[in-house]
Amino acid sequence: MKHELTTEQLDQVKKWKPEWFRPVFKDNTWYKHTSHRSIQFNKKDGNGYGINHSKEWIDDAAWLANYPENGEWREATSQEVEYLLIEEAKKRGFKVGINTEYGKISNDKWKKKFEWEDCGLYCHNILVFRSETGTWTKISNDIHNDIQALKDKYPDYNLTIIAEKK
Repeated sequence: MKHELTTEQLDQVKKWKPEWFRPVFKDNTWYKHTSHRSIQFNKKDGNGYGINHSKEWIDDAAWLANYPENGEWREATSQEVEYLLIEEAKKRGFKVGINTEYGKISNDKWKKKFEWEDCGLYCHNILVFRSETGTWTKISNDIHNDIQALKDKYPDYNLTIIAEKK
């Protein structure tokens, strides 16, 4: 025998047993909010890392744990994850010519500029984001990067660098 609840009855049950209506999130899975651009990697129990609705990277996100009923979360597609991580990588300055803790990002004509794999995001030949830890590769603050950036920005100019002792 099938019984249907009215909206009022359903609201009462939700108040009485809210845990029955909380979504269950799988560990090690990306989730996207349906009404804004937030995306979170759920490591365990609703905690993880991701990009909030203001497009800011959060290393220790707990939206799924703290606000599971706040809007609707769904599993993110690989394309959604890739797109938002590439935006974040560009914002952080990853591009050809940059030195990182893993080496210099070189122009590999056989690879896409950015490539998303389950283990992380690559910029040409260098891993720039590691999925399992949620960490970004460090960019070397090297004067050679700054000089190369100027040369790249002004290719029609001969740049001369003069270093004088103060």
